[in-house]
Amino acid sequence: MIGVCTDSNAQLPRELAARLGVEVVPLTVSVDGVDYAEGVDLNADRFYAHYAHGARPTVTTAAPSPDSRCSSSSGVPPRRRLPERHQEAGRDQRG
Repeated sequence: MIGVCTDSNAQLPRELAARLGVEVVPLTVSVDGVDYAEGVDLNADRFYAHYAHGARPTVTTAAPSPDSRCSSSSGVPPRRRLPERHQEAGRDQRG
């Protein structure tokens, strides 16, 4: 079985992801130190509401953790964790 998994930054419409069987894992969006799961508890309207009345919130994002990807609830097999030495090598290659 082959499964496809992406993070919410792909901006796939829910209907398309469901039709294609793509699991979408939410990014973490932090607004003024409060973490939200993109597309779960923070949509575009709620995000832009933080900018109301000229506010300038501090916003950061974080990719989903490796453990949060491809849950078995969607029928996609969970991703096997790489030994730590491979994870370190990947970080070194990305800079």
